Amino acid sequence: MMTVDPTFIAFWLLGLFNNASYVILLACAKSISDGGTALVFLALVVPGLSVKLSAPYWFDKVGYNKRLMISTACMATSFMIVGLVSGGYARAAATGDNKVGWELFGVAFGSLQGSLGEASLLALAGKFDSFSSGRNETQNNNNSNKTANITAYSSGTGLAGVFGFAWKVVLNDWLKFSFSTTVLLANVLAVSYWWVFLG
Repeated sequence: MMTVDPTFIAFWLLGLFNNASYVILLACAKSISDGGTALVFLALVVPGLSVKLSAPYWFDKVGYNKRLMISTACMATSFMIVGLVSGGYARAAATGDNKVGWELFGVAFGSLQGSLGEASLLALAGKFDSFSSGRNETQNNNNSNKTANITAYSSGTGLAGVFGFAWKVVLNDWLKFSFSTTVLLANVLAVSYWWVFLG
């Protein structure tokens, strides 16, 4: 009987949750800035690129727990800012160009989250794979997949594209939840992300 390693499932879920936030914000681009979707795309790419370019200079000084805690906080902050501003709950920020600016600021947190989480989790998955591979070699088990956790993470990120667009379509288009509610409900992903990582 085939058994599935809980670590494999955890990395699959982490890949799904990590990238789903990016896709949800991308799927909501027209709701954030109608006619300015390029701005949303830039806000989703540039901050994350800065994380990946600077990572070699500081990743060794910040442990995985802290990086994932920051990533989780960025995900929740992103959804809270975009959801509250778009729903008019943040009154000072919820008018005209000011509103779009605040929403783009929220999107930027999503970009930081995705890149920080991705770079950290890929490295962690590789570390787990190296450990598992070494352990299996000492047990003379040559049938083990030496990249199982990286594969699991990658598979989860692949499904995130479908999941993220489905989140927007099902909640906002089919169930007629407001855009604000659709984004605010996505905070369940931030909680799940942290919970899976700790588990």
